[in-house]
Amino acid sequence: MESAETLTPGPLRLGSRVRCRFKSLGEVEYEFAEYDRPRRFVWYSAIPRWENWHAFDFAEVPGGTQITQSSSFRLHGLWNLAAPIIRHLVQQRLSVMSTAVEGYLDASA
Repeated sequence: MESAETLTPGPLRLGSRVRCRFKSLGEVEYEFAEYDRPRRFVWYSAIPRWENWHAFDFAEVPGGTQITQSSSFRLHGLWNLAAPIIRHLVQQRLSVMSTAVEGYLDASA
């Protein structure tokens, strides 16, 4: 992610919208489809190729907080043929993101 901009005024809440810019996808707008602070939030995005739900779950554990990510998507048209490849790429991306968040939090501590 290169940048993020909150589009909805006020604190984050159900329905809040955020615009993110990615090297690979360009601009994508997300909506908070679920928001249960401090336990869970789900971002929903739709681009012409697919719809995506990206969930973040937070649980207290001894010594800190465990963050679990999951993602589901619905492909459109011929993109359905690429579902196995996209599923694999999404899993790889979640792993990379988890490592990056862990590194950021360790450096901030």
